[in-house]
Amino acid sequence: MEYDLKHRGRELAGFNNYSVFEMVVQRLVVELKGPAMETMKIIREMVQQQFTEVAKASFPTYPFLQCVSLNKIDNIQSTQESLVQERLLEQFEMEQLVYTQDAIYYKSLNECMVAGGEKASDSNCADFDSRSKYPAMLKAYYEIVVQRLADQVPMLIRYFLLKESGRMLCREMLNLMDGSNVNEILREESEVSRKRIDMQNRLERLTLAQKKISNFF
Repeated sequence: MEYDLKHRGRELAGFNNYSVFEMVVQRLVVELKGPAMETMKIIREMVQQQFTEVAKASFPTYPFLQCVSLNKIDNIQSTQESLVQERLLEQFEMEQLVYTQDAIYYKSLNECMVAGGEKASDSNCADFDSRSKYPAMLKAYYEIVVQRLADQVPMLIRYFLLKESGRMLCREMLNLMDGSNVNEILREESEVSRKRIDMQNRLERLTLAQKKISNFF
């Protein structure tokens, strides 16, 4: 109870009409949702492109493995994108609560106030209930939200689209070995296979010719 009173966070200090402030903040937060989703889609395309290039470089002569890996990359990225989108929507829903601790809010507010002005604290929060100070108070909380999202959004994107996607892809590629026809999996491209067989036949003929020549000496 004592902690809740000292760090209540639910209703920020200094506002006579808090519901109006809350409504304005909620509207501003909603405007950040679009850029966050767009950033997520851009990064998803970048990550998928990198995975695709690695798959093509790793299996240039194995069409089956290349096809399977590309399909798995696309499926995993689509699944992870949906998961990130869900988590981001949850984050923005939580931001509608308009929440932070008093100490964090006062620190941000003092940074937004004019240099040399009165410092906000628990002891003088009532003095800040003035229309002239509302823009700075709104900016102070908005900066907290932006910083919170600036940390959370990239972490969600990096964790699910990059780290978890890579882990899932490795696991699914290794699972191909369970109960699969290894010869079919490692089947080479027809032209490459033809050249390899031709070179093996030539090597065998040269080896045989070398043995016959050696018999004359």
